[in-house]
Formats: sequence, C-alpha cells, structure tokens
Amino acid sequence: MAEQFDHIQTLLHSAIAAGATVLCGGTGRPDDRETGYFVKPTILADVARKAEVVQQEIFGPVIVLQPFEDLNDAIAMANDSEFGLA
Repeated sequence: MAEQFDHIQTLLHSAIAAGATVLCGGTGRPDDRETGYFVKPTILADVARKAEVVQQEIFGPVIVLQPFEDLNDAIAMANDSEFGLA
C-alpha cells in the first residue's frame, strides 16, 4: 500500500510541476487523515497528453480532464497509450 500511495503522489507532483491545474484535491492525504495510505480525490486539468499521469493506470482517486476536438480526436487520445482501448 505504501508503494502505491507513493507512486500516486509522484504522479501528482510530476503533473503539477509540469503545469497541470488542480481543480480539487491534490497531493498528500485528505485533511481528516493523518496516517494511512489515503489519497485525496483529485481532478486535474491542463495536462499534456504525454504526461505520465495520463499514460499510466493510476489505481487511485485521480481523474485527468482533457478536451478534444471531435470523436476522432477522442478515439486517438484513448488509443495514445500503452493500454489503448483494450
């Protein structure tokens, strides 16, 4: 659990350092949790398509919002990772 918590925190720190906008949540534990491996439910915007937080499966309460031009752009974005639409 500690490894997963640290992994999510690393992804969040990296995205924020690269210019992502935190719409809610963010790094660290929720305010009501001093211990444990709880991750703040987080929504990020303004994240580059190739950012690690976009390309990896996070397995935590993190959502990345990304605009798209049309259906073809949305499908291309969904397929633009190791996992694609599999």
